[in-house]
Amino acid sequence: MLGRAYNGILAKHPHHIHYQFTGSLQSQEELNSYLDGILLKHPIRAVLVWGDTHSALWGALWANSKKIPLVHLEAGMRSHLLNQTEEGIRRRIDALTQLYICPHKSSQDELIKEGWLEQPTDSRALILPDMIYWSLPRTSQRPANPPTASILATLHRRETIQHPETLRYWVQSLETLAQSCAITWVLHPHTQECLRQHQIPLPKGIALLPPLGQRRFFDLLHKHTLFITDSGGAFVESVISGTPVCCFRPATEWHWLLKTNSAELSPPDHRSLVKQALRLLAQEQIQPKPFPSPVPSLRRLADFLLRNLK
Repeated sequence: MLGRAYNGILAKHPHHIHYQFTGSLQSQEELNSYLDGILLKHPIRAVLVWGDTHSALWGALWANSKKIPLVHLEAGMRSHLLNQTEEGIRRRIDALTQLYICPHKSSQDELIKEGWLEQPTDSRALILPDMIYWSLPRTSQRPANPPTASILATLHRRETIQHPETLRYWVQSLETLAQSCAITWVLHPHTQECLRQHQIPLPKGIALLPPLGQRRFFDLLHKHTLFITDSGGAFVESVISGTPVCCFRPATEWHWLLKTNSAELSPPDHRSLVKQALRLLAQEQIQPKPFPSPVPSLRRLADFLLRNLK
């Protein structure tokens, strides 16, 4: 998504060079070799990494080894779940970063509390709405009045699917909900393997789909009246696009989005997923906000980088 958005907004700024990976880099060594090749041809003023993936951490470590300034987009995000891989990655990247781009004031507060920032700055940008704007066809939108209630579900986090009792509860909850509405479960291969290992049968009366591309996923998200997931990224995408969402996690780094009336957290050990899902389905339909055609966050990000990376 960032590639399309870059070509639409960021590349219009002078003196920027856009590099797009042409293959899937599977290790720190592959990324190092790729970036070393770029550095031989062009000076690099800064490295920007986005989010909390392993590739973002690899890019941060490479920049640090070359003494190149590091910019972290979505800095200061904290779920405070120390057993979560992404939480460790976020904290490691922030420890290496020179320029922090936070999505929310609470993210800056976390960095101040940890000693990485001295005071709040103007370096705030939430670019996911802009990413969605550039990723989707302009005609894609949720039906104003879906004819029947329907649920889209995903489950893939290792800390969720590796616990047989949690996985069994998830399947039972979907089967219960399927008695009152249509359910589509996008089933990740790792989740399917865990179901097999724990001898948990697939839920009855539910449509199963393999992992989807970004456009197909957004299309399905818009056509369903509720989304249930344990994915942090998909959770915020659902909130932004206007589809009510129930997040099957004990906590989320996007905690400020829970203040809306269309997003709820459902910790697995609370055993309240069915009750919360039915409540969200019963409430008046939430109308999604229109996509922001001026894409202000990306423009603000580009301007901020030009001011601070001279």
